Amino acid sequence: MPVASVYGAGEGQPYYGGIEIFATQSELVSEKVLIETTAFFVEQEGLGTLEDQRLLTFDDAGKGKRIYMGVSSAPDWDWEWGYVDFGKTSGRYQGDSSSSTLDMKTDVKAEGWFLHFQYTPRITERLEWNLKLGILRWDGSRYSRMTMVDPVRNPVEKFESISGIDEYFGTGLLYTVNERWKIRADANRYMLADDQVDTFSIAAQFWFTGRLINNIFDY
Repeated sequence: MPVASVYGAGEGQPYYGGIEIFATQSELVSEKVLIETTAFFVEQEGLGTLEDQRLLTFDDAGKGKRIYMGVSSAPDWDWEWGYVDFGKTSGRYQGDSSSSTLDMKTDVKAEGWFLHFQYTPRITERLEWNLKLGILRWDGSRYSRMTMVDPVRNPVEKFESISGIDEYFGTGLLYTVNERWKIRADANRYMLADDQVDTFSIAAQFWFTGRLINNIFDY
């Protein structure tokens, strides 16, 4: 996966940062959302009632990005913060009402700012285990569009803003390459209201101290 380093300032304590591209498995578009949104359109357009026969499909695997900074505040304990973008996920409803054939698609995007603490005990000289718990402040949007196939009518649309403050947790491994670089593998679960997003990533993490920035400013 493509990875780039991020730099920051501090005084004395070891800092680290990175940019990672991760794979996602998302439940931001659920069966409940698809059925309720289609039912809303059917009622709004006066299309009768929904039939029980339906086909639901989900495009719930995607990719996102995370930009993060961290500080090692004590042995085995770190604080980490930054920005996360979960990318886009979608779902599709195909079925009939009592007066029309329906094709409805919903797209959802979400992003936010996070803060967590993590416990990182050493397993071997170079290998560490990572356990984290944090808070996510997120915002997103849900866009739905329904087409009436038979008989043909103009499409109808619905846009919703969604947001919240929820918890997340995760685990992972870190391998020390040298005093500046670590290889990091993470699996995280973010709770977004009643839904969740699982992320899986491998990244290169860069470590530094405040002296790195202080030396730059001296010039």
